[in-house]
Amino acid sequence: ANPQFYERFCARLKILAETTFNEDVFSPKIEAVRTSIEPEVRLRAETFNQDSDTAARGFQDTMDVFGEHLKLRRAFILKELGQ
Repeated sequence: ANPQFYERFCARLKILAETTFNEDVFSPKIEAVRTSIEPEVRLRAETFNQDSDTAARGFQDTMDVFGEHLKLRRAFILKELGQ
């Protein structure tokens, strides 16, 4: 409803998509989460008498989807911004 705000919003979103919300920045963060949380996923599975390898694979798959979502969402935003 406010063209001036929308223009500034789009400009800022473009900057963020190009500098902050990209694979170069987030991939190491995703890998750090993956590495730090997997032992807890295994422990929780064992605590509930579940297969820890299956739980770890499920967790790894979820982290892969998270990374892919970041990539696809960024591409969508840049496309919408005319990039």
